[in-house]
Parts: sequence; C-alpha cells; structure tokens
Amino acid sequence: MVVQLLKYGADPALIDGEGCSCIHLAAQFGHTSIVAYFIAKGQDVDMMDQNGMTPLMWAAYRTHSVDPTRLLLTFNVSVSLGDKYHKNTALHWAVLAGNTTVISLLLDTGANVDAQNIKGETPLDLAKQRKNVWMINHLQEARQAKGYDSPSYLKRLKADKDFRQKVMLGTPFLVIWLVGFIADLDLDSWLIKGLMYAAVWVIVQFLSKSFFDHSMHSALPLGIYLATKFWMYITWFFWFWNDILSVGSPSESVFVFLWCLK
Repeated sequence: MVVQLLKYGADPALIDGEGCSCIHLAAQFGHTSIVAYFIAKGQDVDMMDQNGMTPLMWAAYRTHSVDPTRLLLTFNVSVSLGDKYHKNTALHWAVLAGNTTVISLLLDTGANVDAQNIKGETPLDLAKQRKNVWMINHLQEARQAKGYDSPSYLKRLKADKDFRQKVMLGTPFLVIWLVGFIADLDLDSWLIKGLMYAAVWVIVQFLSKSFFDHSMHSALPLGIYLATKFWMYITWFFWFWNDILSVGSPSESVFVFLWCLK
C-alpha cells in the first residue's frame, strides 16, 4: 500500500497532528521494511519531527526489537543528536523505555554514555533512577571501557579490549596461585593469612571493577578451566618429579610423566 501511495504522488514528508512524518511513524511501530523504503526514496535518516525526535529516537523509545534500530544504524544515523525539548539522545530514550535490546546496539555503536539532557542527566543517571540493575551495569561497563573517571594510564588500558580480555583470562591464574601460596606459607598466625586473603580479595575487586566487561561470562569460565589444568600440571611436576626420576633413565622418566598427564 505504501508503495502504491507513493507511486501516485503521496508525500512522505507530510506531518500528522502530532508533528510526525511517515518515517517517524514507521520507526515507532517497528515497520522496518517501510523505514527502509522511505530511506531508499530519499528520506533523511536524521529527519526531526516537530518535537525534534529522529526516527532513531522513536525506535529506541517505542520498539523493543533489534530492528528498525539496527537498520537505521547501518545508514550512519547520528546517535549524538538530542530532541528539541528534553535534549535526550537516543540512548536516553532507550533507558527511559527500559529498552535493553536497543541499549546494547547503541553502546556497540559508540553512543556517548556521558551525554547530558536539559536537566544535566546522563543515561546512567536515568538508569539509577529506575533502579534497573542490567542497564546500570552495562552503562557502567561502557564508561569503564572508555576509561572515564580513571587516571590517564588506566584509561589507555581500559580502552584496550585485548588487554581487558587478557586480564579476565589471567585473573584465575593469579588467584589460584595466591590462594595456594598463602595456604602453603609456614606461618603460625592465621590472622596474617587472613589479612593476606583479604588483600587478594581487594585485588580481585579492583581488577573486576576496572577491566571486566560483559564478555566475562565467556572469558572467566575459560580462564578458570585453563588455570585449573595449568596449576594441576605444575603441582604434579614439582611434587612427583623426584619420584618419577627414580623410575629409570631421563627418557623413561619423561615418558612416565607424560603418561600421568593423560
């Protein structure tokens, strides 16, 4: 029907009584194919309605699915524009609507998590007002990834995705070693050992708050698995190596050791 109407001269730029044009309405109701058709016919992806709302803002506020937001983002729509009256960006509107799907898309696209509306509120402020744990955690992770509120050297490290991945994989190696090292210390005072374990906990908290992001759900289990096997083999090597050497020649000892690792 839309194709036929345009074929016979309908103007998609006309606005309704609420100040919205056709592309805004299509974005509000999640009609992705119609949004794509209007863009193909030359409609501006950043067109504002009379309230200063863009199609992306409407999609973020009204449509709780991947599209049409993903479609609009592929056309390099601006994620930094604010509406006329509230100065809310698309990320603000997504948070106001509790639209977790669109929040993830916008964060992956690099939306400004520190953008302020007319009241000076950031998307994180709005998430805290709504006490939505998921939104708070993801917005804080996005801030950490950009290195906000950190010394310059930490900013560079936090912004390095590969470094964060290495920290998440390496933390289990460090923790398992420290736990075993402290337990094996020849100390009579359990108070000292307790304080050392508390220091380990502080280190882990610092690493998790500074470098862990949403990929921890896949990186940490892998790190724990690798660390467990690594330290298990190292322990066997040091504890049983003298016994293995007593078996016979060095080549036979190595064979026995490798067989034990199966």
